[in-house]
Amino acid sequence: MSAAEIIAYIGAAAWIPQIIAWLYQWYVTPQIKVITGRFASIGYTRFGPIFNLNLGFFANRKAALIEALDVMLLHEDGERHAFQMEGMSETMSDIADASGAKTTVSKEQATLAFRIGTETLLEKFVRFQEGKFHAALEPLVQQSATIIQFERQKGGDYFSRVSQLKELSDTIAFNSSYFWWKAGRYEVRFTMKSPEKIRLKEEVFDLAVTQMDVDSLRVNIQQLQVEYENLIRAGETGYTFKPVLWNWRSVRITRQKR
Repeated sequence: MSAAEIIAYIGAAAWIPQIIAWLYQWYVTPQIKVITGRFASIGYTRFGPIFNLNLGFFANRKAALIEALDVMLLHEDGERHAFQMEGMSETMSDIADASGAKTTVSKEQATLAFRIGTETLLEKFVRFQEGKFHAALEPLVQQSATIIQFERQKGGDYFSRVSQLKELSDTIAFNSSYFWWKAGRYEVRFTMKSPEKIRLKEEVFDLAVTQMDVDSLRVNIQQLQVEYENLIRAGETGYTFKPVLWNWRSVRITRQKR
């Protein structure tokens, strides 16, 4: 064996511990798979654009702690919107009364973090909202809230005075004009964050939104004025809440075939 061959063998052997470490890390890293229900629920309220759906989670090799779950919607025209998880719930049981009518009992879960195990499929109803909308709306709401509180303390017909405020008008106008749902195909992609290393199986889903869906959701803008009046006058003696009925649309979501 020549000196060059000996050096080559020594060099190759030096990589063995690193290769073993890589293989071990690959083996113990949780592999996460996300499964969607057949339909997603889309909406538009005073909370802005909303995207809700049933999701199933499964981990291979090792359980995983998830700190954040986000979803990106990319329209076929290139416009994209990022949603963050705002809440989740789990169906516990369905209870039927004497007439046969069923009531679903669900359990709300805090969304600081959730655990995906390896034993069974974790099924949750997950609610998403758009962070960009809330970041822009929050300063307007804070300005309005400060002035509304001041007018309340003055007494009298404070709501008539509040209704004329530019700050309140700006808040409702922003909420009304932010609407962006449009007909067409959206690509849906999920991302996760964990305190440990994880691998999320890359999946792309298609969401089909029709013009009828868009028109139905746009009607919700007309409900914003009443919704804000209810919020402002909450707790007022003798005030009866006005009904606010939000339209929701159930749209089909399918996994793209590779």
